[in-house]
Parts: sequence; C-alpha cells; structure tokens
Amino acid sequence: MKHITEKALIALAVLALIPFTIFSQSINESFSDGDFTSGTVWSGDAASWEVAANSTAASGATGSNTLHLNVPTGGGTQHLSTPFSNWQDIQTWSFFIGRRLQAFTSENQMEIWLYANEADLESATVDGYRLLIGDSGGDDDIFFETITDGAMANQVSLASIPNALTDIGLSVKVTRDQDGLWTLFTSAIPVANGTGNTADLDPLV
Repeated sequence: MKHITEKALIALAVLALIPFTIFSQSINESFSDGDFTSGTVWSGDAASWEVAANSTAASGATGSNTLHLNVPTGGGTQHLSTPFSNWQDIQTWSFFIGRRLQAFTSENQMEIWLYANEADLESATVDGYRLLIGDSGGDDDIFFETITDGAMANQVSLASIPNALTDIGLSVKVTRDQDGLWTLFTSAIPVANGTGNTADLDPLV
C-alpha cells in the first residue's frame, strides 16, 4: 500500500471532473455482455479494442470477458473512455491489468485515467489524474500523475514491476479520501512471466 497527499504533492485542483475507468463508485463494468458499445458505452479508438472471452495474461482465465487492446506493435496511442458525472470527494477504482507478449517500456506504456475533463484522452487540453506504467530506466514503475493541458504536471512512483516481464496479471485499487489523500493498493507484484493475478478474480475492493 502506497499513498500520497494531494495537498502536498499535487498542484492541480480540477473540479467537475469526469472519471474514465473500468470500475468506480458509480461505474461497474465487467464487459460480461461481450462488448463496450451497449450498457456502459465506451468511445474513442473503438476499432483498436475488443472484449476477449478468455484472458491469456498470467496463467489465463476462461470466460473472463477482458477488455483487450488489439493493434500491431507501433500502433500509436489508442484510448477508450466513458463519461461519469457523479464526482464526489471520496472515490474508489478497482480493476485488473494484464500484459501479454510485450514488456512495458517508455515506448510501450499503459495509461489508466482516473479522471479527465474531456472524453478525448489524447487532447492537447485534457486535465486530470492517471496511472502510468512503463519506462526504460530499470524496473517498470507504476506512476501516479496529474495532467495539465495534455502534459504531465506532477509524477510520483508508487510501486514497480520487475523489468522486461511480458506475461503478467495485477489487480489494483486506487482510493481518494475527502482530504485529498490518494492510496494505491495492489495484489502481489508478479516477479516472473506467467504469474500474478488473473482476470477472473474479483478486483480488490
């Protein structure tokens, strides 16, 4: 468990934010219907994503209905988002992160937006908060970032995954309390390929 205090470390204070996440206080998305275009509607680079019936990350999971990026290497930035209008001071997000066939690097990162003030997460004017995984300086850090006008304004490393792993699973929970204290919880960090949590396990709650 790692935490940071918003007042001490984050200069950005954005109101009326729209979170984009797989699971939050008011969005519970399991993709059990096999798509992301009905029920909870996700938009963005929709052609680059699919719901995989069976996850192949870590030791795999049959019937997991996992959101999966489906583009070739070098496919550029691809995003999905869904609107959320019930911002409260206390928030919780829980989700699964799987990685298969490619290691995290500074050229091959994952961004998980917790809040944004625009639906287009690639916009040059987007503000918000996100997790960023992947760098090229040793182990792959899990960073908490504030974003102002599409650029990183503040960054704090909260955990790290051993470098060069290509087949792992991780459950994550992020909380924010009424005082602006953000806390990151994870399942056990995988240390070898084929290990870690699987997509069929309930996310951390």
